[in-house]
Amino acid sequence: MITQYKISKRERIWHLTIVSVVVLSAIETPFVTCFNQEITPLRIAIDAVFSLLFAFDTYNYVKHVKKGHKYTTNKYKFNNEQKAKLTIGLISSIPLDAIITILGISPWWRLIRIARVYRLIRSLKVFSLIGSLTVIPTWVKLTLAGSGAIIAIHFISCFWHFMQPNPNAISLVDSYIFAAYWAITTLTTVGYGDITPVSNIAKLFTMGTMVLGVGVYGIVIGNVAQMLNERNRYREKAREKIEDLSQFMAHYQVPKKVQIETLGYMNNVLGKRLSDNDGQIINDLPVALQDELKTYMNIKLIKSLNIFRGCSKLCLREVAKNLEKRSYSPGQKIITEGEVGKELFIINHGIVEVRNNSEDLVLQLDDGKYFGEMALLQEINRTADVVTLSYVDLYTLEKKSFMELIKKFPELLKNFDTRPSLKKAA
Repeated sequence: MITQYKISKRERIWHLTIVSVVVLSAIETPFVTCFNQEITPLRIAIDAVFSLLFAFDTYNYVKHVKKGHKYTTNKYKFNNEQKAKLTIGLISSIPLDAIITILGISPWWRLIRIARVYRLIRSLKVFSLIGSLTVIPTWVKLTLAGSGAIIAIHFISCFWHFMQPNPNAISLVDSYIFAAYWAITTLTTVGYGDITPVSNIAKLFTMGTMVLGVGVYGIVIGNVAQMLNERNRYREKAREKIEDLSQFMAHYQVPKKVQIETLGYMNNVLGKRLSDNDGQIINDLPVALQDELKTYMNIKLIKSLNIFRGCSKLCLREVAKNLEKRSYSPGQKIITEGEVGKELFIINHGIVEVRNNSEDLVLQLDDGKYFGEMALLQEINRTADVVTLSYVDLYTLEKKSFMELIKKFPELLKNFDTRPSLKKAA
């Protein structure tokens, strides 16, 4: 089951603020602790502000839980999971820098602030990115994996510096780069031997880092490969389908001309759609939702056409709702000279010829072109024949619908005025 969270813009800003504080705490805490940075008044003030934010966030969490059980007759008791979240929230709210300065206790108590990282999980659930989602967007996976890797390298670098600082470092920057270099080389390989542990605890830490690096390396490669496969799944299916179709036509000795037409048509369909069974993908949805998604399918197909260039999203949506798809075989007549025009034709795929009454070629039109627009603007008869030269997919827009659309969206007319040569042809 996919859980959908509906939260306001204000709540999103709040969760984004908490996530930012968590990330800053995860970076700052091990750095100031392991690099023995002095607790300055500015750090005390920043930590106090962060603690207040977490205290308010914990209060909101308690209020939210109780609100969800306001109709219960007995006094609500927190379950184990909620107790754990509440405990972590309270720990995250402690202004440790101020307490350490006042009491003079060990600065290592600051590491308790790492508990704030747990708050990331709840924020990401609220943003509908992880948790009970069945499908997680690729960019989210990459962002989470990249962020996690950077924080992990940062943690390991800080603790390595604490156990074995660089004696030749001139500045704090040199010390950090030295430690980060060791962390990355050890995680990705087994190190180059130029930096070796001296103490027993440093050796144990190095061995643990090596084992962690091997495991993480395998997980990262596996996940990246899986994401790439998911990304290319429909592309591979399209290639297989075209290959099967090509072998089918070769086996039955289909003429080359027909093969070219068939493969060209299939390439067009697969290039403009996710797959050749888009309709089947949404078949299990309610009819109203199917219609809504089909509208967006049409928008994807028409928004690149010249006639709709510069139109707003709302305009494209309304046009897509009023389009009707038609297909023609080679040699079919789409428009006959002299008949009353009632619709505009937009070519999605294929080639058509415009011919005058003496059967002379006026011009050829292909993908993205349109004809018959004068019938929408004026009460006139067709001025030429339009005949297909290949398999053609068209979208038609009826005059009645068009007139209603230009009342709402006058920008539709501007693209007609830039193509006077086509007006003469239809």
